[in-house]
Amino acid sequence: MKIRNGQAYYDKTIGGWNLLTGDGIRDYYTTISFKESFTKIPNIMLALSGVDIINKHNSRIKVYVDNVTTHDFTICIHTWGDTEIYGAGVCWIAYSDEN
Repeated sequence: MKIRNGQAYYDKTIGGWNLLTGDGIRDYYTTISFKESFTKIPNIMLALSGVDIINKHNSRIKVYVDNVTTHDFTICIHTWGDTEIYGAGVCWIAYSDEN
């Protein structure tokens, strides 16, 4: 079995961060590249490890994985309504049953 893991924090200081202003559905996407590629497309476990969110609105946040390949995957941080997110931390584990 091959395993890779990591963690990261994304916030308003990053270009393209659109989760602090506006309303309705908003998504922030970022791509994670593996230091060493897999030979099979891995399974990904993703978790929210922290959030910095304004407290005058409801807290709405979801994180999910998209576009998994043998060399990278995309993380999506998703919000909706009038939620304002300053930043979010995520941690991930990628694993495959290859030798």
